[in-house]
Amino acid sequence: MNTISDFWMILVSMISFIVNCLSHILKKRNFASAKTERTRQARKDLLNFIESYIINKQKISEETIYNLRAALEREYQVSLEDICTPIELLQDVELRIQKSMHLSNVQKKEYIYQIEKIIADIKKQHNVQKSSKE
Repeated sequence: MNTISDFWMILVSMISFIVNCLSHILKKRNFASAKTERTRQARKDLLNFIESYIINKQKISEETIYNLRAALEREYQVSLEDICTPIELLQDVELRIQKSMHLSNVQKKEYIYQIEKIIADIKKQHNVQKSSKE
């Protein structure tokens, strides 16, 4: 009688352990998935803000992009630093504009010219900073 009850105790303990492990794995996966979604949404918001600056013909600088990125990182509690530089973000906005079905070719050219000018200015500024350090 004692061995049967020991067997059931061991079996229940093993099942409980397996359920706990699976639960932990699923929680971890959901947490990672939620973080990925927050990161994706923060990046999307950042692209929307930059696109808005471009379309409304507002001056946007590299510093403005860094400031917006930092604010969104705090809001969404994620880090965007490793996944998007100001130049990459501007290039992605350029692609969005190029894909847009709602803009005329004239508008697209105007916005793309504006973006490419900003990118060139950022690259030029970085080259000047590099040569002054040397």
